[in-house]
Amino acid sequence: MTDLQTLHLLVMRSDVRTPRQISDVTAMPTSTVTKLIDRLESAGYVRRTSDPTDRRRTVLELVEENIAPLHHFYGPTTDKFDELSSTFSVEELDAVARYLEAVSSFYRLDPGAPSSDDE
Repeated sequence: MTDLQTLHLLVMRSDVRTPRQISDVTAMPTSTVTKLIDRLESAGYVRRTSDPTDRRRTVLELVEENIAPLHHFYGPTTDKFDELSSTFSVEELDAVARYLEAVSSFYRLDPGAPSSDDE
């Protein structure tokens, strides 16, 4: 499931193309991201390339011919999701996004760290 979600992230966001960016966006540890990319690469969905401006950095490229069947399979679902989303106002979607971010931040907190309520 995580592999598919990350692949979807790469398809939807052209600004996420490095392992570090995936880690930052998903809050997955870089070691987990490395293993995930290994699986996506083995399956033929991505390939690692060197960044032309910094050869030490890895850039991920989608293998379009292997991604195309996924577009065909998931395309209708994406269209229906977009149709559903269009029934909500920008303000309503902003509220949902804020809520989901707050919940996500809550679960990323260090359970041993004092909360602002404890101070």
